[in-house]
Amino acid sequence: MTGLLQFRTAACVFAAMVAVLSYASAARANEVCRGIPTVLDEQGARAAFGATDTAAFVGSRPSLEAALDAVCAGSKDSARLFKQRAKQVVFQMAADATEPSPYLDGTALIVEFYGGAFDAAQFRRDVNDALRGKLSDSND
Repeated sequence: MTGLLQFRTAACVFAAMVAVLSYASAARANEVCRGIPTVLDEQGARAAFGATDTAAFVGSRPSLEAALDAVCAGSKDSARLFKQRAKQVVFQMAADATEPSPYLDGTALIVEFYGGAFDAAQFRRDVNDALRGKLSDSND
């Protein structure tokens, strides 16, 4: 193999590895509990609430996803319930939701929230309650 061919082969392998690793980290940002996809309608939120408020909502997504991962990591029972009952997580912007408000709607875990900082411990408790069929009262 010539030097140029070896260089091109190595460059292709490196480019492929970078592409795979970039895809893996991007996919991870959009799922929780090892494989449950999350959905956020940024365009719909922007149309209803404007760009500034939507930015706070979208900025909350990583913290919400981390709290959902913590629910699964904290208890095997919760992880099992999460995977049984929630086939996806849908983040919805809601004007009156100063704290994230999770509930099950069919096989989707809906999380209504306006955005910004939130009480992660309370959110984890509310998610556990939602998975067990209880209603959240965080925004009452």
